Amino acid sequence: MECVVKQGTDTEILAFNPTSSLIGIATFFLRKRKNKGYGGRLKRVICKTVGCAADRRRNHTNHSTAHDLNTMRYCDMVSFTELIRSELTVQTMNILLTGRPRIGKTTVIKRVLERVGTDRIDGFWSEEIREHGKRVGFGIATISGQTGILAHVRLGQGPRVGKYYVNIADIENIIVPTLIDAKASGKIILIDEIAKMELYSKKFAQVVLDCLDTGRVLGTIQIKRTPYLHKIRNRSDCRVIEVTLTNRDDLPERIYSLIMDA
Repeated sequence: MECVVKQGTDTEILAFNPTSSLIGIATFFLRKRKNKGYGGRLKRVICKTVGCAADRRRNHTNHSTAHDLNTMRYCDMVSFTELIRSELTVQTMNILLTGRPRIGKTTVIKRVLERVGTDRIDGFWSEEIREHGKRVGFGIATISGQTGILAHVRLGQGPRVGKYYVNIADIENIIVPTLIDAKASGKIILIDEIAKMELYSKKFAQVVLDCLDTGRVLGTIQIKRTPYLHKIRNRSDCRVIEVTLTNRDDLPERIYSLIMDA
């Protein structure tokens, strides 16, 4: 007898006989996801599933054939794997803020950062570069203290977005390594912003997807519609929140609560 378990884009076949222990499936999932706290949730799911399965079997044993009971055991195992997946994935959710330009997305991110603390977050944010009261570009700042230029009117080379020249070198020499390190650290990964300028770097586009697979991203995403951005918004592990004039003052506390409850 087989149980098909889908995980992300991968599909694995777990073979077991009717007497196989539910613990075997639990061990499989626990091995796949080693995050702190899964053990307790697995125990709750095992108790819940085994209890329901036992009740169903007691109700049907006297009037069921061997085939019926084997089918029931199979269904128990499939239900169990689905419960495991839901219990584990509900705790891993990327939070992405979106909204019109200059609405305050980065401000919300910084306030959350103040609440959570830099010891639990790693990554980068972008900020305006202003001269004589006028915006002339966008800078890069990492939590570790590195700085760079994302785009500038006087850069003179690179892809253009409006009047700004995009600095691919700093994206790939500062942002990309920072995100790789953040992913490996196990910390919350700060990405501000996933947008047209940054996405001129294919390395950035790929490392963003890699980070999202961890379920630990706190970031911002451009409101502009592109196939890449649309794909991210439609991910089941991404919660997209629009920042508005009405909610932006309350969002830092709300997001902080979401992070602490995860």
